Amino acid sequence: MSPAFEPTHKTVETDGAKLHVWYQGSGPLLIFIAGAAQSGACFDPAITELSEHYTAVAYDRRGYTTSPVEKKALLNPAQSARDVVAIIEALGFQKATIFGTSAGGIIALQVGVSYPEHVEHLIVHEAPTTSLLPDTTEWLDFCAAACERYRTRGALAALGLFGSKMVGVPSDEVVPETTVQNAPFFFEYEFTIFTIYTPNLAKLRDNNVSMVVVAGEESKDAWYARTTIVQAEMIECPRIVWPGAHTLYKVKPHVFVETLLDTLKELREGEN
Repeated sequence: MSPAFEPTHKTVETDGAKLHVWYQGSGPLLIFIAGAAQSGACFDPAITELSEHYTAVAYDRRGYTTSPVEKKALLNPAQSARDVVAIIEALGFQKATIFGTSAGGIIALQVGVSYPEHVEHLIVHEAPTTSLLPDTTEWLDFCAAACERYRTRGALAALGLFGSKMVGVPSDEVVPETTVQNAPFFFEYEFTIFTIYTPNLAKLRDNNVSMVVVAGEESKDAWYARTTIVQAEMIECPRIVWPGAHTLYKVKPHVFVETLLDTLKELREGEN
């Protein structure tokens, strides 16, 4: 039986933001970075289960849900990576294992590029580095259309268009209220930057970070799954396929935890 969800809450003030951080358990630090417009609460079931093995941490990214910023401005992955380092240090650690999904995966990649000394292991799940794709023009056009939809019809309409390209996500999956609330901030301050930006993967390769990139089996040929193929080639790291699709951590949290633990075991064994 998993322990009860009884996290400790902390506010980490950094670079004009008050990051709401919560954590549970003891042992090595494991940080989860949520994707676009999501609250870190999407990882709460995983944190509960993983607290038997790790100091498991989630947080709301700057500007989202419970992490206010002094002044709203375009988000950039470099600043978001500094936020992760600030959390690591605020919790009294030097290193962390980092799991980032979707846009959170781009942030995780950036941490590996800029701050490899703070990375124990890196698990990057379906990070949509769109500019790496052979058909990047098509996807940039689609993202531009989503931006125009936001400008003319609002965030929910844009979110609907964006979601129409998701593959393998259950049709009855409920969009959390926090995602609905975060959608305007996402399209106004994050979407464009994170669509066109790709971290320096050659530098990440040279940093020799212990890492894998992950695609979901049910994501099939979705653009955010195909990007993992190019990432693995450029970084020269393993690419593995997990069960499920883009939101395994929400749809089947126990499967997510078991798969994550297996992957981390493989990374540790690969170091020996």
